[in-house]
Amino acid sequence: MAWQDRAYNREERSSGMGNFSFLLPPSHLAVGLMVACLAVFLLEALTGGIAVGSPLINWGALEFRHGLAFLQPWRWITYQYLHASGWHIFGNLIGIYFFVPMLEQRWGWRRTLLFYTVGGIMAGITYGLMSALFSMNFPLVGVSGSILAVLGACTAI
Repeated sequence: MAWQDRAYNREERSSGMGNFSFLLPPSHLAVGLMVACLAVFLLEALTGGIAVGSPLINWGALEFRHGLAFLQPWRWITYQYLHASGWHIFGNLIGIYFFVPMLEQRWGWRRTLLFYTVGGIMAGITYGLMSALFSMNFPLVGVSGSILAVLGACTAI
């Protein structure tokens, strides 16, 4: 068998993952999520940043003190678009850029967005349980839970 006949030299190269590629250009969903996170981050910076008195943090962060997470259910979604610092949003945007297009290529944008959002909600529930166990009383912000859910789905696929 010559080297030209071997599988790694054929035009239809397959990594064993079907047409699931790691380096995809950003999808429309990924760009939309990144723009939404950046817009909220800029608005957050203009209204006081992560400071305790910031209106976006006060009304959007997931907080379990006084039962706010259950009295104000929008917090389960809004906390995912707030960020604590420039490095925090940078890390989350990198995660969105690399992992959301892979899942969207396989599932489509609607199912990926639903999974992404529910992953963030599940991360909030996990945080609520952990904060009850370890008496943590600070608000939760960021989309890391959604990104980790997407990463887990990509790993499973």
